[in-house]
Amino acid sequence: MLLIIVPLLLIAVLFLLPREKSITQTANITCPMDAVTRLMVNTNQWNKWWPGKKINDSSFDYHNQPFAIETILLNGFKANNITQNLSSHLDVQFISQSITETQIIATTTFIFSANPFVKLQQYLSISNYKAEYAAFLQQLEAFFGNTQKVYGHKIEMQKVKFSSLISVKKGFDHYPTTTEVYALINELKAYIATQNGKEQDQPILNVYPLSQTEYEAMVAIATDKDLPSTNRYFLKNMMLGNIVVAPVTGGQNAINNCQREIENYVRDYKKESPAIPFQQLITNRVVETDTSKWMTTINFPVFR
Repeated sequence: MLLIIVPLLLIAVLFLLPREKSITQTANITCPMDAVTRLMVNTNQWNKWWPGKKINDSSFDYHNQPFAIETILLNGFKANNITQNLSSHLDVQFISQSITETQIIATTTFIFSANPFVKLQQYLSISNYKAEYAAFLQQLEAFFGNTQKVYGHKIEMQKVKFSSLISVKKGFDHYPTTTEVYALINELKAYIATQNGKEQDQPILNVYPLSQTEYEAMVAIATDKDLPSTNRYFLKNMMLGNIVVAPVTGGQNAINNCQREIENYVRDYKKESPAIPFQQLITNRVVETDTSKWMTTINFPVFR
């Protein structure tokens, strides 16, 4: 009798097992919510952080499992993983915890077979899938917790080294050439020499677009003391406070990209600035004509 009852009870239990089971896992990352969102809403950015291969614009692979992206939200995404062994639905959400911290919440819903015996096998395999999703979450945590990976550049908070700068400006009906920029730099160097001043650092540059066809270039050089302003040259005093700095190697496109990312960083971390960002020309661009070898830092003064 028992030989009949036990199998029947087992089959009954298998039929009573739910068709779905959800598992939620969380991780806290040191990354602002705005930065996470910017990389999340554009699938062209997914290859930067997705811990696997891109199949196409709406499908990605993780550990040989295809994920079809169902929905992309401002605070996460939903994806389906359909395999021969077990289907699942992944719901990833990002929640801001503070200016500098975001929580990742990953909820995986497993969808089981109607066949009770297959369902049992799938239930027994959940622990393996749970471990894989935990590893997926850890890889997201590792990426978004790395400032250089998120912004593509090594961004550091430093201190302004020199307070006294002498500057000169000039307008152009085109984006100023390297020769024109260094003509301004050499003009400044000559003025510093006439005032018995000493240069303290590499020259800095900022080019502002005044219109679609007009630009104004400003160059400045740090000096050992305040030099007098004239109708042509202007003393600038910088606060010896905080400054966000990122090095970049390459030509104008690389420099522009780095400046965009450092501006993103300042916005993401809700930093207020007393001044506009500027380039510091580490490489003498007249001597080194290969733009791929130009070394520059992008600098953005901030209050904190």
